[in-house]
Amino acid sequence: QAARPPPTASPTAAPIAAPAPIALAPAGRPVDCNEVQTEVVLSESPRFTLSYVVNIPDTDSNADISATEADAGGFIDVQLTYEGVGYVAFGPSPTGLMPGGQVVICLPDDGDVSKYMMADRNQLAVNRMTGERQTLIDAEVTQEDGVTTCRFRKLLVEPGEHAIESNAVNSFVWATGGINALSYHPGRGAIELPLEACTSAGVGSVE
Repeated sequence: QAARPPPTASPTAAPIAAPAPIALAPAGRPVDCNEVQTEVVLSESPRFTLSYVVNIPDTDSNADISATEADAGGFIDVQLTYEGVGYVAFGPSPTGLMPGGQVVICLPDDGDVSKYMMADRNQLAVNRMTGERQTLIDAEVTQEDGVTTCRFRKLLVEPGEHAIESNAVNSFVWATGGINALSYHPGRGAIELPLEACTSAGVGSVE
């Protein structure tokens, strides 16, 4: 079956299945679960890709998992690469809609990568979570040669937030801005991603 085209529709639409994920590690070789293992193209023009790896405790993962990460059921490492100049955003939304989503927004001018609650579709309803809920790890956003890159690690289960389930299909929303400051997003979409936990033998598939 042919892969579906990349999502470009408004996040008010139901999430669509991800385009065929691309395994980044060579087949048949041990993988390093400390590195992203899967890439998905969210948009072709401008090109916007998501690379990620999910690690959970008590598995054959060779990732370094801290006690805090284990207590949260594991973590997801995310890298967003946007071939353009503008902010980028990505996060879980069980309905695939912007209202009710909880996203990470990466603001290049401020060098800020933070979690936000989205109560509605207008900018005034997009609010930064309070300080104690800013639990992202190794978060950074950079721009070089017209390419915006954001990296962060997020715990899978956190109080008062949408849980990200390992070895299951999860719904997310994403956006790319036309400028670095938070503003209207010309690029946006909703997507369903199968998040298989990493092991030293590789990443399997979720049906």
